[in-house]
Amino acid sequence: MRAVRWACVVGLIAVVPYAGSLDSGFHYDDFHSIVYNPHIRSLDEWPTFFTDARTFSEDPQQAMYRPVLVLSYALNHAVSGGGATGYRVVNLLLHGFNAALLLLLCRGLRWRAGMVLLTALWFALTPLNAEAVLYVSARSDLLMGTLVLCACLAYRRCSDGVGRQVGAPAAASAAAVPGRFGGPGQVDAGTPETTSGVVANDARLHPSGLAAHAVGLHSSGVAAHAASLPPSGVTATETGARNNEAADPQVSGRMAGSRLAAWALVALLCGTAALLTKSTAAVLPAVLLATDAARGGWALVRRRWAAYGIGLCLVLAYVGVSRSLVLGALSSPVRPLTRQAGSQALAWVYQALLAAMPVGLTVEHQFHAAPGVWSLRVIASLLVIGSALVAVARSRSLELRLAAVWAGLFVLPATVVPLIVLVSERRLYLSSVGWSMVAAWALLAVFSRRPRVAGGLAVAYTTILLGLTVQQVPVWADELSLWRHAVVQAPEMLKPHLRLGDALAVAGDEVGAERAYERALQVRPHHPVARNNLGRLYLQQGRWDEAEAQFHRVLDRHPELVPTRLNLASLLLRQGRWQEATGQFAQALEHDDTQGVAQRYLGLIALQHQADPAQAAALFAAALERGPPSAAVWRLRGVALRQLGKPEEARRAYREALRLQPEDADTWYNLGNLLVDLGQHQEAAAAYQRALSQAGDTPLGAVVRKLLAAMGGGG
Repeated sequence: MRAVRWACVVGLIAVVPYAGSLDSGFHYDDFHSIVYNPHIRSLDEWPTFFTDARTFSEDPQQAMYRPVLVLSYALNHAVSGGGATGYRVVNLLLHGFNAALLLLLCRGLRWRAGMVLLTALWFALTPLNAEAVLYVSARSDLLMGTLVLCACLAYRRCSDGVGRQVGAPAAASAAAVPGRFGGPGQVDAGTPETTSGVVANDARLHPSGLAAHAVGLHSSGVAAHAASLPPSGVTATETGARNNEAADPQVSGRMAGSRLAAWALVALLCGTAALLTKSTAAVLPAVLLATDAARGGWALVRRRWAAYGIGLCLVLAYVGVSRSLVLGALSSPVRPLTRQAGSQALAWVYQALLAAMPVGLTVEHQFHAAPGVWSLRVIASLLVIGSALVAVARSRSLELRLAAVWAGLFVLPATVVPLIVLVSERRLYLSSVGWSMVAAWALLAVFSRRPRVAGGLAVAYTTILLGLTVQQVPVWADELSLWRHAVVQAPEMLKPHLRLGDALAVAGDEVGAERAYERALQVRPHHPVARNNLGRLYLQQGRWDEAEAQFHRVLDRHPELVPTRLNLASLLLRQGRWQEATGQFAQALEHDDTQGVAQRYLGLIALQHQADPAQAAALFAAALERGPPSAAVWRLRGVALRQLGKPEEARRAYREALRLQPEDADTWYNLGNLLVDLGQHQEAAAAYQRALSQAGDTPLGAVVRKLLAAMGGGG
């Protein structure tokens, strides 16, 4: 129970640096996957999360198969609404829970108390994990981390139970021998060979002072509480329970078998859920294998090959399902294989430096893709990586080997699969477990003979991590603070300037937004999104000629870019050039489904300029079928149906519009006109009154007052 209490303490410590972040807002990808995502606003259709990858986002082009993550968003929305605070609270709780789980997992590895505590504490406090906690959409990494750690713990409980059943005689004979990771009896009870191997390893390491450091570190006062963590062996309560069960071997065997089956099922379910949260969890079978090797050597690994096989089959099944639901996800790599290999060689070294010195952190790092594998920087990086691997392989420390596995495995998927963003701090969330292990191992190994120095360094490092993490909170306060910070940290990268321009435009700083877009185009002159957004800014300012020029420049190089074509068509329509606008809307539909936008505008053109209400009504129906529910489109459809002499259908269209937007003055006005046509003057007057209450002193309000006066209704 003391270990559980320590886990709770570490979990609370993990939350402390982020206490000031609850009032922060949403950021970039949050908007398409959470804020504007209609799929998460109700739990009624939650099974579709597992069958339709498009539920991940409002934009079908950004579909991803992460059903458990989407379900967590939907649950969050159901409980706390659409505000950012509720989502942030869940992120903080997940991080604290993960830190607590990590302490329990490390304790189960029978490590020294100081190693266990420092690993969990530094994982909890490292600023390298700030993006994963402060960025709501990075919940994919947090939630996957929770499920992976739970799977590891459940697997350990199951495998330990099997080991006790199979190797009870060996465990009894070894109970008096000090184990590698703790006190008496703390050895793997699987086989006599495993036990002897662990003890022999301890005897080889002890002369270097590694096994003696705990007493000295305890005397320094820094890890005094850590040393009081209970051993991971059998407690008195557990021993008594087993003695009672031993009175009836058949009952004991059935109960033990049921417990093992339950833990195995928990491990399987958590592993599956982790995969359905983020595909990086595909490395979980390798992590379990490495953990077994660290605890019991290759003899233990050979005994448990079936468990790794089940995990591998699960991963292969997930890959098959996800590829069928997200077509082309892996078929169009963003860079050639040679550039990917060289870039990842540089990225591994860069990320290792970030983990060792977590300063200069930012949402967008100034990191460019390598030209290939033969540049001097890439060769030097490969030599560094190779040297590190050789050093780890030759090391006798099982802790260091396991740390290297954790640090490397969880960045391996991004190494194998080319992604647009080469370096992302949130991807290092579970990898930081390994780096925390490395830091703890280094402190305890290098300074084992100088405990006071070790204690002082532990306190100083913990304090530095805490301070650096606290500094990240105001950076993530809102979009403006985030991208202003990124522009300073990565001035040569496109995204910071582009995103800052978007944030400034939303904030109403049109001058600053224009300057940011122009800087983005200086970094990449032909970037279509930067030029499109600059054109949109000109359009909002009424600088129509400049906006049209920007849109044409984009379409000359990227004629398939539908958003730019829609922007150009909208501009032409505003200028009264509806024939040209019709052609642009039609071309947009030839390139892609516009989710009802093109149909809506074409219906408006048919209604206002072509005097074709039948065509307009059909186009509005298509817009409603292909796009999200829209009160404006229902209202326009009602106008077209009224002109067609279909009053009841028009009335239903207006009622649907009012259901979506009850206080829309235009809809109440049009409904009043329809009711006048039907001779229902009392109901028409009531509709006009509702329109007037919303229109006020606008031109529409003046029209409604005249109508009410003519009807004798005043106003």
